[in-house]
Amino acid sequence: MALRALTALGAASGTQLAEQLPRIAELMGPKGSATGTTPAEVLDRSRLLCHLLYRLYTCSKAPLSDEAWQHLWSLCQHAVCVLVECFAREAVPAEWFGAAQASM
Repeated sequence: MALRALTALGAASGTQLAEQLPRIAELMGPKGSATGTTPAEVLDRSRLLCHLLYRLYTCSKAPLSDEAWQHLWSLCQHAVCVLVECFAREAVPAEWFGAAQASM
């Protein structure tokens, strides 16, 4: 739910969302505490995170800082790793396809 709200915030103010990237990376990045427990949860949250990052990238009026780009890149890489990891473990729930589309 929070990722959906943050995505809406990104449409209103990309600058404010960019300021929150360190905290988002802490929670949703590698070893994050809010990534989910089951493959379906992890993939769904990864899909929502990709939508949030895409919204930030497209709606940001001011250029992003180097730190914001680093977090953006790290989170994008993590989304692809999550996708590949689930596929490699043969854990491919229905959420995998939405996460695959969002991460690409």
